[in-house]
Amino acid sequence: MNNHYVPCFILKNFGGGKLSFYDTKKKELFKNRNVHSSFCTNNIYSDKIEIELNHKIEAHFSILLNNKILASTDTLTFNKSEINLIKKFLLISTLRTFEDEKLLSLEKNYYQIEKQNWLNLGLTDKEWNEKHIMPPFKETSIDNETDEQYWLRTIQTILDSEKCTGEEISKMKNATYSAYRWANTFNSGFLGFWDSEFTHEEFLITDAGMTSETDKGVALVSPLILKQKYLIDLYNQYKNINPNLSKQILHELNNTIIMHENFMMFPISSQRIIVLINPFFKFLEQLEKYKVKVLPISSFTYLDREKLFKPNKVNYVEMQIDPKTHNFDENDKYIYKINRLSNKETKYINELFLDRITNFVGFSNLDKVKGSIIKYYEEPNSKRVDYGELIKIIKEDVK
Repeated sequence: MNNHYVPCFILKNFGGGKLSFYDTKKKELFKNRNVHSSFCTNNIYSDKIEIELNHKIEAHFSILLNNKILASTDTLTFNKSEINLIKKFLLISTLRTFEDEKLLSLEKNYYQIEKQNWLNLGLTDKEWNEKHIMPPFKETSIDNETDEQYWLRTIQTILDSEKCTGEEISKMKNATYSAYRWANTFNSGFLGFWDSEFTHEEFLITDAGMTSETDKGVALVSPLILKQKYLIDLYNQYKNINPNLSKQILHELNNTIIMHENFMMFPISSQRIIVLINPFFKFLEQLEKYKVKVLPISSFTYLDREKLFKPNKVNYVEMQIDPKTHNFDENDKYIYKINRLSNKETKYINELFLDRITNFVGFSNLDKVKGSIIKYYEEPNSKRVDYGELIKIIKEDVK
């Protein structure tokens, strides 16, 4: 069966039914290709998973995408079920392609690695156990299961979950630690909706379907995360002065262990992306209430416009007293302001996409992404992908 690792209903938002893309292995540019034959390959999933991807997630999300997410130009309002659907779709978008064996091995040993990182930060076994970071269930071990089969089991776990929470997944038969960990990651973050600069630069799309930004100057797999170090320093500063604040800091440290990235980005059209933002940036606002000297967000991210990291507003049906005990109502309203990026910001986002691909990068119009490609190519920092041949094509078009 022909499987799309980026859904057609997303690809159609990059130039209608046609898409241009660059093959980094063949070093060829393909123009005006049918989206049905783009970003796909044979037999990634079983027929069962392919059908369930469509029926359980994609069909529902595509309706929400077209009728609401792409239809608004200013604000977006969702109920709780719609938020769950969005996050579940983004989670599947992150996991739906098989990573290489080395990365998947790291994923399967995630909790052992993170515990060591926790201890390296100067915290104790007792503090690790108190934060309940380890999954509250024993992962089923299947004899002779390959890494690819483990990945497919993770996908199936997500598909079978309704609300896609860690608590729900922990009670499911044959659930994987990977599914539990990623569900917690996506539920800990808050959503943002960012538009491209439009006039000169639009978003591109890659076969990875998403990208992310880690802390400034920190490698993706580095145990030293600036957000974690900052919170550890705060915790040590306040643990003997303000127990309530230190408890909140430790809780937020747990969140940064669950989600390392500053934000994850998912292109849904050439002019709009959905962003999953680390709750750390929401916590910085809370720290100000305690009169804590808060570092500017430019200390952590290259996107230093605070407006982009403002959390959404919520209109609750019932008055909210304590989030831990609050009974969320289906009719609670989650309200998001759509933010427009500058030309510089749009190029930066595209650079992150360009650096995280397997083989293909797509776009509706080469003229609307060439500024990003040139900037990425000319950056002095180390790059994972060589776009030298595409640069030659761009320069030839200019002539």
